[in-house]
Amino acid sequence: MSEESLGEKIRAARKKHKWSQSRLAEKLYVTTRTVLRWEIKGEIPNHANQLGLIEHLGFREEDFLPKPKEQTLEMVAPPIELSDLNRMLPQKDDFKIYSGRRIYKRYRHGHVSRMPYVTVNGRPLKYFGSVKRNPEEETVFEWGYPGGGPSRLAEAILADYFGEHYPAPGQGGPRGSNALLFAPLFRAEFISKLLRHVEDDTVDDSWQISSSQIRQWFLSLEEQGITKEALLKDIYGEEYYKMS
Repeated sequence: MSEESLGEKIRAARKKHKWSQSRLAEKLYVTTRTVLRWEIKGEIPNHANQLGLIEHLGFREEDFLPKPKEQTLEMVAPPIELSDLNRMLPQKDDFKIYSGRRIYKRYRHGHVSRMPYVTVNGRPLKYFGSVKRNPEEETVFEWGYPGGGPSRLAEAILADYFGEHYPAPGQGGPRGSNALLFAPLFRAEFISKLLRHVEDDTVDDSWQISSSQIRQWFLSLEEQGITKEALLKDIYGEEYYKMS
């Protein structure tokens, strides 16, 4: 049996602590994509991050040393086929602009908050989720408990981008939805940078994301080996390949 790679060791140690990739990224003050590159592409963490992995996940310094090459004939592995992005992504001419701005929302107990109201090409962005919502409120993404706004907004934008409906029960969750699969990474790299809490009415906190930006983001993921297949393997393990 082949020895476990460093990326596999990092993934196993993270899951043993019951941490998500974003949680480990927060602990080490790096991006979620950086953790994905370690685990999926096999990149070696720099010295500062090695110390962080030693502190938080119990690694040893020797774990990061390159393995001596075996004196055997190496077979040239066939090129790894990345996910078929051209088939997964929408047509380039299906151009969309996702625009967000804050609106006031009054709750039953009189509390008033400013919540993100989002449109796509001028029409309200539909809420994406398993729970039915009031159509008049489905474009408002509540922050904090019980809203989960950043995650829901990331899912809603990607669902509209892909033209997806929320998967019915038993249809596999992230396995049956590109929006659900890529939303955690999209939230970390897009949504968390767009939204901020602003109480001053004179401050313009509106934002926009284009479908072209989303396409380029997906292409950059593929270039780094962060593919649909790699993410599904991380979630479901080798069993995913046996069942697909």
